[in-house]
Amino acid sequence: MADQMAIVVENGKDGSARILIDRKGGCGGCQPKAGGCRSCLTGARMESRAANPLGARAGDLVKVHIASKEVFKGAAILYLLPVAALLAGALGGDWIGARAGDSSSIGAVLGALSGLVASIAIIIRFDRSLYVRRRLQPTITDIVTVGSHPGHLPPNKRCG
Repeated sequence: MADQMAIVVENGKDGSARILIDRKGGCGGCQPKAGGCRSCLTGARMESRAANPLGARAGDLVKVHIASKEVFKGAAILYLLPVAALLAGALGGDWIGARAGDSSSIGAVLGALSGLVASIAIIIRFDRSLYVRRRLQPTITDIVTVGSHPGHLPPNKRCG
């Protein structure tokens, strides 16, 4: 994924920073005069957490990066897992219902619901996992412009 520009809003005590980043992709065609995104009815910027190994401070304009591979993995888990679990649950429920002698589709419906609930539980567990959060967290890779706060070194003097 290409690097994106962001503004550091606040520094966290854990080495992270809260950043404001422009929405891309589906929200790229929003009309600024309309005051927000047409598809999600929010502003053109979103707030996120990013790893801050460079020590950027509030007000800095920074470059953030997240690997495309990790974004696609996250999207696959979020979108494909529920569909696969729903289908597997429906097929399994139908098979169990047929073995039990039930000719109705109630087994397929109950199996589909249980598969969907199980997939949502798995996604929530993944989301709360520290390993997954670290891999999907953007990282500040460069400080482009230093904010107007005292005691800051220029970006090229800071990293070595």
